[in-house]
Amino acid sequence: MKFFGRLGRRFAAMASYGYQAIAALALVLLVGRFLKNAEYAHFSLTMATAQFAAIGAFEWVRLAATRFYPGPAAKESPKQLASLATAFAISALVGLFAAASALLGGISADVIIIGALLAVSQGATDLQLTLARFRGDLSLFSRGQAIRASLLLVGGITGATLTHTAIGALCGVLSGYLVTLFIALASDRPLRETPWGEASKALILAHVKYGAPAAAASVLHLGATLAARYAITLIAPGVTGASALMAFDLMQRPFSVVTAALHGVLYPPVVAAYDKGGFAYAKPMLQRLYIVEIACIVVLGSTIVATLLLPQIISIIAPPAFQPSFALPGILAAILFAVRAILINLAPLAAHLAKKISLIMLTATFDIILMSALVALTFAIGHKDAPSVIAAFLASSSITIILASGITLRLLSSNAQLTRSPT
Repeated sequence: MKFFGRLGRRFAAMASYGYQAIAALALVLLVGRFLKNAEYAHFSLTMATAQFAAIGAFEWVRLAATRFYPGPAAKESPKQLASLATAFAISALVGLFAAASALLGGISADVIIIGALLAVSQGATDLQLTLARFRGDLSLFSRGQAIRASLLLVGGITGATLTHTAIGALCGVLSGYLVTLFIALASDRPLRETPWGEASKALILAHVKYGAPAAAASVLHLGATLAARYAITLIAPGVTGASALMAFDLMQRPFSVVTAALHGVLYPPVVAAYDKGGFAYAKPMLQRLYIVEIACIVVLGSTIVATLLLPQIISIIAPPAFQPSFALPGILAAILFAVRAILINLAPLAAHLAKKISLIMLTATFDIILMSALVALTFAIGHKDAPSVIAAFLASSSITIILASGITLRLLSSNAQLTRSPT
């Protein structure tokens, strides 16, 4: 019975990722029906800015939580929690001060104020869910993630419906975040009883030492994809380029949802095992994670590619103007994001476990430099079209996986890494 209960909680956690993705898509589609074009552009820009700000300000704390919390010993958990909470509070204060300073730059006050509050609220709820997941409380995690997605959807639609303005929709989304935080505090006892006095300067510095470069590596990987998008826009500004960008949008989401769902369930036990006995102890669970996630990525990618070979499917998912130029970019994008799901989520796992952050940064830097070089080479030899850009990006990502895999194999086979790295 315990086995089935644990299995059910894992399935619920994975399902919450899918529900969150569906709710986010529904929010965009439904809010767009109640706002005029200019108002929707305002809504979309502010949301995107807030999400970017949340990543820039708080992603390092969340990543530190994935590697340090709850810690190898039960008595260490309160100190880790207090230190992470303190680090988040400091980042929030710095972020709010920066937002207040931006008001002097002539940027619209409503964008700055609402955007800053959205960023802090998103960062806080992301951290709370991460702490619950790595504590092993999958029921709280899946319930909290579903509640947050529902409240954001209801809040955003309600605000847009009542006011027909971007500010109204944004305030509705913000209210969803705030209610989520209230529910989190009411239901998450360890968070509610955070022993602030046990925060450790040494632990916070360790969190910064690991989390800041890890977040920078994430930004570099994201920057490679963003640079490819700009390259496509540069050489194909018309319908062909828009079709390729839609392929990027549609193909990226399935892989991000699947890897996030599987990673959310399979990765915390690997961290716990590594903290107890190093790679020797964690190796079986790490191998299972690799096998399960790679198999799912390959199956998903193969299914999408096979589906895109059917003209009937293209006519359903792409607007009429995009259909003649959608199939090839769509297929290449599906393969690309399958490869990048492995590169970003799986290839650096051993380095993350061993806290070899320099190796993670090396891989991320190599990724964006090689992508830029291959795209430039593609342009130089006369292939200035969207499929060529995607193919160059695919080639650079595949080469980077070879580098990252070599690093992983070296770490796994090194006797020096069989004991847990000090924090």
